[in-house]
Amino acid sequence: MAKSPKTSAFLRLFTITVFLILASIDNCVLDMASSVYWAMEGAFGLDKPDFLGLVNSLLIWIVAGLSILWGYFGDKGNRKRLLLIGTLIWTSSLVFTPLVFNAISWLVVQCVAGIGLACIASVGFSIIVDFVAPERRGMALGFWGLSQGLGTAVGKAVAAILVTDASEWWEPFLVFSLIGFGMIGLYFFTLDPKRGATEQELKGVDYDYTIKGADFIYIFKNKTNLLIMLTGMIGQIFWGSLTWLPYVFKQKFADQGLTDYAAGFSGNIVAGLFAIGGIFSIPIGWFTDKLLKRTQVARPLVAGVFSLAGIPLFVLMLLIPFNLSALAGVTGTMDIIGGLLYQLGNNPPFLSMFLVSVGASAMLSATAPNWFALIGDVNLPEHRGTMFGLANLINGVGRGVGSLILPAIATAFLLLYPEPTNYLWSIVVALLFFIPMGILCLVGCWTVKPDYHAVKETLARRAEELKARAFEG
Repeated sequence: MAKSPKTSAFLRLFTITVFLILASIDNCVLDMASSVYWAMEGAFGLDKPDFLGLVNSLLIWIVAGLSILWGYFGDKGNRKRLLLIGTLIWTSSLVFTPLVFNAISWLVVQCVAGIGLACIASVGFSIIVDFVAPERRGMALGFWGLSQGLGTAVGKAVAAILVTDASEWWEPFLVFSLIGFGMIGLYFFTLDPKRGATEQELKGVDYDYTIKGADFIYIFKNKTNLLIMLTGMIGQIFWGSLTWLPYVFKQKFADQGLTDYAAGFSGNIVAGLFAIGGIFSIPIGWFTDKLLKRTQVARPLVAGVFSLAGIPLFVLMLLIPFNLSALAGVTGTMDIIGGLLYQLGNNPPFLSMFLVSVGASAMLSATAPNWFALIGDVNLPEHRGTMFGLANLINGVGRGVGSLILPAIATAFLLLYPEPTNYLWSIVVALLFFIPMGILCLVGCWTVKPDYHAVKETLARRAEELKARAFEG
């Protein structure tokens, strides 16, 4: 029986919401470990968190590498089934987190979880793109990007609230694994749209093309695809280094006299404040969609200009000297939260840091919706999951490198600055990678037009062939 228009619209919205939540949880799990490094150090008997950073980098690389495989199978077959399998894998792995007793067993759990987490990004992305018309992708994928940033912030906040002692480090991972199990039941009510469902050229056509191995050549010949992968890898070196920010702030606040728990909690909350500016990815995506009606180069233009403009703001945010020693001796969770809110209103340097961080993250968040939307704009429907997986692989390489090399850079800076100031300057160095990234985004203004029109011409030609085939049949 055909569904009514209202039912279909509800199911589309429901499906998009489910996948946005999954993308958020995905980032919660990926970024949460850095928020409890201080607790894991004590629980595992480690002197330094360097090995934990290596495990986090390995997780990022596993997720990035396998997302190509998941994306490829998603471009060939049933995407809902793949998402169900992927979610079962990562939730089943993390449910064993309470049994982890040392760094090696933690490595095993993370590696298995990474196999399943790799599915969520590439397969979920291709489904959402098929639900959203090209002229609205910027705003819709702004929600997608925001869900990931929000997931990072929520993960840090949950970790800060739950982990008050080294022995409790595993609790947030168990919580999100149980939430993941709960999400599995919702899969059975979601839709798997037809590939290219919102492409104007394919209206009234049963588009049955799926990806083939030989199509990788076509994907790599696309100049905009190459720029998407290259800019992603370079930019993610900074984002990977930023996973150390909670640890850095924890050390900073401990030096200012806060208790171990208060320093760790405050470090997570203050680092999470940076994600608030990510909400601007939605209006920025909407603005780019509007600008797209005037010029086809809107997406790379906005991404490049905003990214470059955000660099000085972020440097300023990192280097503003603020002090939270007023919270020394405060121990209760609600007391710490109240103290932080009070400091926002009564500590001008802290308020300045917060306002600048919102502005910086708002600028840097312009990349995400446009980067995601470009993948949909310049790739055929049956290539989008795979291309997202390829881009995610390159991103993961950059992000893993950023997470891995930051301690080495910080060690070198010990010659000039004590801890944790050396880490702050190391993050500033990593931020410089945004300069070539922003420039390469602007280079995309010369490649996006021909690649976009090539996709549209191919879809129009295939639609005519499919209509002719249906008429003859």
